[in-house]
Amino acid sequence: MRVFKCSHCAHHLRYGRRTCSVCYRRTPMVNTNKFWLAMAAVGASLLWAVVLYMDEAFAQKLEVIRPELRSIQAMLV
Repeated sequence: MRVFKCSHCAHHLRYGRRTCSVCYRRTPMVNTNKFWLAMAAVGASLLWAVVLYMDEAFAQKLEVIRPELRSIQAMLV
């Protein structure tokens, strides 16, 4: 299935080609592998940042709750 069209001749482009096979003009940037690799890298870095933020937020909440947990544990023993 060909998703992208040439902006000059409206030919359906093959994925990953740098030029249109009909008019030989450059294809859009989104039709290249480099674009999607860059988008995957950006997405992975954003996901990593969210994970690190959530980990830090969880650690701060745990520090607040920890004294209460120790008092409950002492009552159970």
